[in-house]
Amino acid sequence: MEKINEKVYVDTNIFLNAILYDPYENQDAQRASEFLDTIKQDKVQAMTSLLTWDELVWVIQKELGEDTARTKGREFLSFPHLHFIEVTIALIVKAQDILENHVVKPRDAIHLATAITSGASTFVTLDGRLKKVGIIPYYNLSTSEKT
Repeated sequence: MEKINEKVYVDTNIFLNAILYDPYENQDAQRASEFLDTIKQDKVQAMTSLLTWDELVWVIQKELGEDTARTKGREFLSFPHLHFIEVTIALIVKAQDILENHVVKPRDAIHLATAITSGASTFVTLDGRLKKVGIIPYYNLSTSEKT
C-alpha cells in the first residue's frame, strides 16, 4: 500500500484504547491498533500534540500503575512516523477561541487547535462528542463515521 497524502491528527484515546484493552475482545481497541499500525508502516501522515503524552501517561498510571506508565510513555515518545506538535501561546489562544465558541473541554480545545493550526485534514478519534464541534473534518474509528 502506498502512503496516503492526507495529514491526520490522532486523538489520545486512539493510543489509550490500543494499550488498555485487548483487541481480541474490544472492537475499539482492535480498530485503534490497526490504525496505529498504518502510522508505524508510514502509510499515513500522522501528528498529535505533545500534551497527548501527559494524558496517556496519566491514564495509564491510574489504570495500570507507574511502571507501565513510564514504559508506555517512553514508547509513545519514540512512536514511528508520528509527528509531535509543540504547544505554543498562539496555539493556546486558538484553543481559547474554540472554547469560547463551542461546547468542548479545555484539553479537547487544545487538541482541536493543534490539529487545525498544524494543517491536519482530519481529526481521528473514538470520541463521538467532538463530531458536534464541526470545525475540522472528523473521523470516528469506532463508528467509521466521517464528517
